[in-house]
Amino acid sequence: MSKGIHRVFAILLALLVIGCGAFTYLDMYVEKEEEEVGSATLRFWYTDSSMTSYYNNAASYFNKRHEGVTVVPVLVDSAEYLDDIYNASVAGSGYPDIYVISDSSLGKAYLAGLTVPVTDDGMEEQFSQVALTAVTYEEKIIGYPFYFDTSTLVYNETYLQQIANGETAATGDEDGDTEEYAEAEAEQETSENGGTEEESALTVEDLIPETVDDLLALANNYNAPETVESLFKWDVNDVFYNYYFVGAQMIVDGSVSSDVDINTEGAISCLEIFQELTEFFYIDPDEVDADSILEEFVEGKILFTIMDTDHALQLEEAALEGAMEYDYGYSVIPDPSGSLAGAALAVTQTVVVNGYTEYAEAASAFAKFLTCEYAADLYANTGHVSANSQVEKTTELEQVFSREYERSTCLPKNPAAGNFWMLLENTFSNVWDGENIEAELLTLEDAVKAQYAVE
Repeated sequence: MSKGIHRVFAILLALLVIGCGAFTYLDMYVEKEEEEVGSATLRFWYTDSSMTSYYNNAASYFNKRHEGVTVVPVLVDSAEYLDDIYNASVAGSGYPDIYVISDSSLGKAYLAGLTVPVTDDGMEEQFSQVALTAVTYEEKIIGYPFYFDTSTLVYNETYLQQIANGETAATGDEDGDTEEYAEAEAEQETSENGGTEEESALTVEDLIPETVDDLLALANNYNAPETVESLFKWDVNDVFYNYYFVGAQMIVDGSVSSDVDINTEGAISCLEIFQELTEFFYIDPDEVDADSILEEFVEGKILFTIMDTDHALQLEEAALEGAMEYDYGYSVIPDPSGSLAGAALAVTQTVVVNGYTEYAEAASAFAKFLTCEYAADLYANTGHVSANSQVEKTTELEQVFSREYERSTCLPKNPAAGNFWMLLENTFSNVWDGENIEAELLTLEDAVKAQYAVE
C-alpha cells in the first residue's frame, strides 16, 4: 500500500473519531478519583472560535471530576484581548480566572499582575525545555504550554522517488558533466558505507537535504519534469518562515538592552546564505504568499517548500479530498550550513492562571488538566499539535513538527521588544533585495536596544 493511501486512512480515522463522538473515548477522565480543589465558578477565556467544542467538552469532564467546581468557557474578541483581561480584573467583575494567550504576550501579562507562578513539580516531566522556556519570564514559569505552531520542510515524495529510482536524469553542469545525480549519490553512499551499490541503493531519505548546500547540490543536478516550476519556493515575505535562518544565531529576549545580541558573526553568515538563495531560486516577493505556495505545491509545481502547521493541515485536507495527487512528506528545515544551525520560530499557546483569581488552586488544576491529561486527543479533535512531550504523536505531521519545535526558538516576551517581529521582517526584506547585511543587522540591533533603554 502506498504512503499516500496510508495517510488518507490515517486522516479518515481521525475524522471518523470526531464525527462519531470522539469525546466518548474520554469518558475515562470522569471515572478517575475526584480531586479536592474547593468550590468555585471559573471563567475560562479564549479567542479561537474553532476551539469552542473542545473547550466545552473539556470543561464538562473537569466539572464532573471536581464536585463544586464549574468551569465556564467564554469566547471573547481578540482585538484588545490582554487589555480586556486587565480592565476586567482591575474592575473585579467578569474577569477570567484562566485564559489562553500566546507566549509572546506573557511578559506584558506578568508585569500587569495577570499571571500566577506555576509551582507544579511535574512540569519538567511533561514538557520539554523548549516548551518551558516559552512560558518562562523573569526566571519564573508563569503558564502551562498548550499547543504550538511552527514551520517545517515539506517535499514532493513522488518526485524524490523518481530521482532515487534513477528515472530522472541530472542536468549537465558548466563543464559538461552529465553524470546522473542519483547514480553519483548512490556511489557516494556505497563508498561511505563500504558496501555494494545494491546494498546502498539510494532512497528518498538520502535526498532530503540536511543543509542548504545539500539543497543547492540537488538544484544544480536535477532535471525537473515539466510540471515542476520551482525546486525550492516559500513565502519570502513572512518572517515566520524566514526566521530559521537566524533563530539560533541571535539573542533578543532579556531584561535589559545588554542582553540583546543581534549583529553576530553567525547571523551575518546565515543571512549571506539567505541572500545567495536569490541567485538560485527566483522568488518575486510581490507574487507569493503562503496560500499561493500551498496551491502550487498541491499542483506539483514545487519540489520543496516551507509550511506552517495550519497550511500543512490544509495540505492533509487536499490529500483527503483527492486534490493532491502526489505523495509528500515532512522533514526538519535544512540548516543554513554544516557548521551553522537553524532554529525555526515557534508560537506556543499557553494556559495562564490570572493573578487576580480568588481560586488559584482550582484554576491551576484545570490548566494542568487541559494541557496534560486532556491533551491526549488534541490533534485528533482540533488539528493542533500538543506542546506536551508525553502526548503520543501518531501522525507524520505531528512527529516532524514536534521535532522542529524541539529545536525552535520563540519571540521575545519582553514588552520592550514588542515590535521586533515587524523590524525583523523589514530586515529580511531588505537583505533579500540585496542590501548590506551587516548594516541591516546593526540597524535592527540599535532599534531593539533603543526600545529596551526607553523601558
